[in-house]
Amino acid sequence: MRVNHVTPRAPVRRKLHETEDAYDAAQYFIDDVKDPWQADAVERERTSQHAQLRELVVRGDAATLQTKLTELGSAAGIVANLTPGGANTLLYVASELGATTAAAALVEAGADGRAHPVTRYGPLYIACYHGHLDIAKLLLHHFPEAIQQETVEKWLPLHAACIGGHPAVVTLLLEYPYPDHLLSTYT
Repeated sequence: MRVNHVTPRAPVRRKLHETEDAYDAAQYFIDDVKDPWQADAVERERTSQHAQLRELVVRGDAATLQTKLTELGSAAGIVANLTPGGANTLLYVASELGATTAAAALVEAGADGRAHPVTRYGPLYIACYHGHLDIAKLLLHHFPEAIQQETVEKWLPLHAACIGGHPAVVTLLLEYPYPDHLLSTYT
């Protein structure tokens, strides 16, 4: 049996040109599309920065924390408010530990005093529970609305101060000059 040896040059060239044309067309459209992996890289970087800041808060290294927050610039608030894997915010951690200087640096950098999305425990609540009067003053000054933030158990920061046995914090919460929109009379 004799096999005819024919060199398939023309079809290969046509396929090569078709492939190049398809590649060129794809590149034309892809050039304007945002790289989805780049967003993941940004998120990974922010999570890494958050972990570094968390370590500084836990160690009580407020000076280095302030420096790192300044280096982050406009992204500092975004990083400070992250809750990776359901963790608490950095302001919550600082409030729980009684790290007043760290809490002030975080607020200045854009930390917003938000409550945990599941437990609804916020920085003011935990500061009141642990009796951290200076942090409670700081948080009330910047986030007076937090006085009305209920936990999942329907507890308020005032409850936390009472449960924790902190009369100075209870007095602060009762006598603080809240904005008018937060004051209500119940009959």
